[in-house]
Amino acid sequence: CCILGFIKMDFSFSKIKKLLILAIFQPIFYFIFETLGISYLDISESGFVISLEFVASIFFAVIFLKERLNSFQWLSILIIIIGVLMIVLRKNSQSNILGIGILLLAVLSNGIYTIISKKISVDCNPTEITFFMVWTGAIVFNFIGISNCIYRGNVWDYFNNIYDTEIIVNILFLGIVDLVIAYYLLNYSFSKIEVSKSAIFMSITSVVSVVLGVYFRNETFTIFQIAGAGLILIGIYGVNIKKLASTKVLKE
Repeated sequence: CCILGFIKMDFSFSKIKKLLILAIFQPIFYFIFETLGISYLDISESGFVISLEFVASIFFAVIFLKERLNSFQWLSILIIIIGVLMIVLRKNSQSNILGIGILLLAVLSNGIYTIISKKISVDCNPTEITFFMVWTGAIVFNFIGISNCIYRGNVWDYFNNIYDTEIIVNILFLGIVDLVIAYYLLNYSFSKIEVSKSAIFMSITSVVSVVLGVYFRNETFTIFQIAGAGLILIGIYGVNIKKLASTKVLKE
């Protein structure tokens, strides 16, 4: 699209420095920690831990962007955290705790990314941010993949999956839908509205993950987890309803 002139981008040296810092946290750090973390947890557990991205982004927005939340919204966020903990801490195995810890590093990386994306949206448009993120990720993770094959003693292993249709379809979905399209929309939202407003929608990840985990992988969902999910939904509603009320008062 860039070569054919459908989209316009302008990368100055000052822009590249800012974008490089952003790309270190997202996608590099984030996807390394996410990929390792979810290998220790099931889908529903992973989804609930990742839903903390919403909380981390709001905390960073308040600290670094000076966005304000009232006491009721902070209470709603606390309810969400309690709900998440009720679900992900239902196991006591070492592997589960390790997976949670690694995923929390991914959550932290994503929170830092949201702040940087918001700050540089003044100088860089969403297309430039997404373009740089995607290509940085492609270069770094291909380098890691090839290096891993060389370390194992057979560089040609890297190309074996090209002949597996299922793997190629999954890679195309993750690359096009989950990375290019999703992150373009996310970067666009950061350039238009406050991070605290955008971040609220990240919490929907938890609901989607549970539904998909139960439907596609027959994962169990206990009463204790259902209670935790209920608290999360109540917290989400509390944050949203207060924001809607605040917006209405401001308009009036």
